[in-house]
Amino acid sequence: MSIRSIYESIGVEAFYSSGIEYENPHSHQIEALIRNNSAALPLENVLDLACGTGLVTSVLKELGHSKVIGIDPFLNDEYTIRTGCQCYRMSFRDIVINGCLLPLNARLNDGLPKFSCIICSFALHLCKHSMLPDLLWRLSERSNTLVVISPSKFPLIGKPAVENFCLTASKKRIHFRSYNLPILQNG
Repeated sequence: MSIRSIYESIGVEAFYSSGIEYENPHSHQIEALIRNNSAALPLENVLDLACGTGLVTSVLKELGHSKVIGIDPFLNDEYTIRTGCQCYRMSFRDIVINGCLLPLNARLNDGLPKFSCIICSFALHLCKHSMLPDLLWRLSERSNTLVVISPSKFPLIGKPAVENFCLTASKKRIHFRSYNLPILQNG
């Protein structure tokens, strides 16, 4: 059974609280997409949004980019153990409702850290369509670049500055899209 099917049958929160160890079955493709596109991205100060266990952060660190912070509502402890980087427990809903990307104690200088790039791998397509415009607006307040790695063409959020893909063993596309923020929502 696919992870998406499990999410739909028991819910995302129940999946992660069940004790099932999560490993993205497309980790090789995600890693390849990050490596192949890293030269075109501003990676000085990255937010790994919905970071899971830290696959994206680990690849970035291997490439020499160590200023990374994670946000994940479920796997933040696993992320910190795997990467050694700080991770905050927040969901897309928290970001939209609370109006900030990080908790108050994480705010820097003007109280609102700016990231050179936000990377969201295998998660943004799960965001409720009705919440997406507000989430994108919140992200645009903190970065000029959003990278979305997705197992589908969704979410449809505008014209990407960079668009790329790689194939799985079963010839399914894993999409890489880099957007200049802010993005106007397409229908």
